[in-house]
Amino acid sequence: MYRGVLAKEFASYHPDLHKILRNADIALPTEGVEVPIMTRWSNRRAVLIGEAAHGAIPCFLGQDSSLCVEDAALLATSLVDVPIFTDSGFEYAFKLYESVRRDRVEKYIRHSRRARKFTASPHVAVRNSILRATPSFAINRFHRWLSNWSYSAQQLEVDPKVRAQIAYRM
Repeated sequence: MYRGVLAKEFASYHPDLHKILRNADIALPTEGVEVPIMTRWSNRRAVLIGEAAHGAIPCFLGQDSSLCVEDAALLATSLVDVPIFTDSGFEYAFKLYESVRRDRVEKYIRHSRRARKFTASPHVAVRNSILRATPSFAINRFHRWLSNWSYSAQQLEVDPKVRAQIAYRM
């Protein structure tokens, strides 16, 4: 069935493409499933990062793997300054990581959902007109938010009271 659809769709293309399509294993289209954001990303000794903590429908903003790398970098930074000889140290580092990370991740997922709805619209002409009418500064501003993101040590400043409490428990 899908081979016939593809053959019609690409009828005017080079004969080599027809040969490839005839010999290829054709994947069946499936619907993506969105994983809800976890309400808590950690317990005392384990933490979820990346799509395990905040899976989203992929490929609508093209940053899913970047979010996973950001998670890992921030978690590593969170663990550096916190005494982790006891469970309370790990727990504090995990909560610090999650508190800084959650806002960006949830904003990304909201934008990804909007992009999915917008690009999947059956009204292609309307969508394309909107895109042409959108000022480039608006698009550039959004891309800056998406791409120019970094965490500074100041965002992960450990509360001195918490540091003393954790040290005292050791």
